[in-house]
Amino acid sequence: MTDMNAHNAGMETDSTRTRSYPLKEIVLLFFLPWIVYALSLNGDFVYDDVAITVVENPLLHGEISLTEVLLQWDRPLREITYLLDHALWGFQPIGYHLQNVLWHSANTVLIYFFLCFLGLPQPVFFLTALLFAVHPLSVESVAWISGRKELLCFFFEMAACFSFVYAVMSESKRRNVARLLYFASIISVLLALLAKQVAVVLPLLLFLTCRFYAQMRNRSFCHSAIIKAILPHVLLTVFFTLFSFRLFEQLHIVENRGTFYDPASRDVAYSFLSACLTPFATALKSIWLCVWPMDLTVEHGFSPVVKMADPRWLGGLIMVVFLLIIAYKSYSKIPAIWFGLLWFALSWAPVSGAVPVGYLLAERYLYIPCFGFLVAFTCGYFWLRNHLEIRANGHRKKVLAYSFPVFLATIGLFFSARTMMRTLDWRSEIALWESAKAARPANAKVRFNVGNAYRDAGRKEEAFEQWRNALELQPNYPQVWVTIGNAEKRRGQFAEAERGYREALALEPEYGLAHYNLAHLFAAQEKKELALQHYKLAAEYLYGKRSGNRWKGMAYYQIAKLLFERGEKELAWNYLIHAESLAPNHAPIYLLIGLLKQDQPDIARRAFQTAIELDANYSEAFYNLGVLEWQFGRQELAETYWSQALRLNPNLETGIRALRSHNPHLNEILPD
Repeated sequence: MTDMNAHNAGMETDSTRTRSYPLKEIVLLFFLPWIVYALSLNGDFVYDDVAITVVENPLLHGEISLTEVLLQWDRPLREITYLLDHALWGFQPIGYHLQNVLWHSANTVLIYFFLCFLGLPQPVFFLTALLFAVHPLSVESVAWISGRKELLCFFFEMAACFSFVYAVMSESKRRNVARLLYFASIISVLLALLAKQVAVVLPLLLFLTCRFYAQMRNRSFCHSAIIKAILPHVLLTVFFTLFSFRLFEQLHIVENRGTFYDPASRDVAYSFLSACLTPFATALKSIWLCVWPMDLTVEHGFSPVVKMADPRWLGGLIMVVFLLIIAYKSYSKIPAIWFGLLWFALSWAPVSGAVPVGYLLAERYLYIPCFGFLVAFTCGYFWLRNHLEIRANGHRKKVLAYSFPVFLATIGLFFSARTMMRTLDWRSEIALWESAKAARPANAKVRFNVGNAYRDAGRKEEAFEQWRNALELQPNYPQVWVTIGNAEKRRGQFAEAERGYREALALEPEYGLAHYNLAHLFAAQEKKELALQHYKLAAEYLYGKRSGNRWKGMAYYQIAKLLFERGEKELAWNYLIHAESLAPNHAPIYLLIGLLKQDQPDIARRAFQTAIELDANYSEAFYNLGVLEWQFGRQELAETYWSQALRLNPNLETGIRALRSHNPHLNEILPD
């Protein structure tokens, strides 16, 4: 196969009419991911699955509307798919894992049909899909539930390319079908953007795919006509990008505080030099991971290039020049190689490091670019095989006939085994972070999260050891100090807990969570003025990617509660209104509303009932609802509520007995 165009000579213009799809190949490609990812299906929720995307997701708890997610969240399509998982499985992780593997299987099969449609030979598109199914770089996107955004984005990127090329390039006479597919390509672009913002390069991928499609068929290519056809997709992408930046207008806060960024890079000044040189360094590492996927870890700790003497960018520059030469020389003879390399470059560009992103290197970033790499690799493999076989004879030809399939089988088996082993790292929080510690023992964030995993498993002393190691590696790490403060508070060491929170605030004075936890500590010690001061600071500074409003609402509630205890009911009511709007599913808010509005029994009754609807085991809400009914002479109804309260909390018996004796001084219990 010295010339791939020659290989495809004689094909009809519309390859989909002459191609047959062997059922056994399609079945194999669909079920192969289920085999290599079988061990991931019984995995837990890990990492962001817990605090951000699933377990604490306010959408799944009914705290916010789907409309709010669509208009205000950055990757809403993933959240919509979580709704389906939650409806079927609740918070059982196996259901979420099943859908992830299903999307990966769908992507594998779609690659098979997509490359066939573009005109590549059957061995090429089958082998490309096969290697994609088992490549270890995909594990982070497939085995990690939060990695679904890459799966969705890639599916709709391919769907957009498939439908767009057919609509504008195919010679089919079915114009209604072409119009329908053109509209489908626009919808697919939108869905890809809603899955992940890296799809902003999709108009370029559409153009690239059309150019490759025309070249594979030796057809003329009208640039102006294709650009005109892509214009709606470009406008949609530009609009989405501008809207997305509006959504991200607060990200400078996140960057400054470092909550969602690698602490190893937090203090690095990202200069113009960094923007120019860092992409070469990340390109070198990214290609190497595609070739040799052994150094896999959830935290690579890849720091930006900040000086010319850094050898990483120079190695990357040499590699880029080498790949450019390959792409240039393959343009006419083996166009699939330049197509694959350019696909890799375009889809990787948004996360290349040219602009600062959360992490400069992550395996999930390479899920989509890896497709392009595998196309180039597979075509290069068949070209080299045919090139050597043509020039060989006799015994050497027989050796080559056996050695190439053995080489290919070895790669496939190696990838499959590595993928299956890597899925074991994602089955639990401890396994994930211990594997990261083995790969990056000097990474402070890794040590911090190993400690968190040990804490959750009850291994407290080991947790403290890992947190201390994290502070030795990264002294200016406020999250570690807050976590130490929380652990000391649970152990009853209030002085050590306060020290932890104050150390965090010394490093980051506007750290909202540190203020909130310190206020909670002061409230537990009856230091109410200090608690009120820090709750107010918490309400000002709390933020978060998903649950920031909920935390702010809880801070406002605590302020209102302290003001209510001081008798400042009007001021407490003002804070409580903010609390309800930000955390509408926090039951204690409605208990406090009922206590504040006892002079308006209908409002108070409705508030107590809402608290019970939100928390069926809320004994104080049952108690105070009984008090309200008792005050209006509904003794039988009051006894019903009190019996429920006593069942949940027998300690309320004293208060109830006093009320039954008509003691007017015990007619309310404040919320916790």
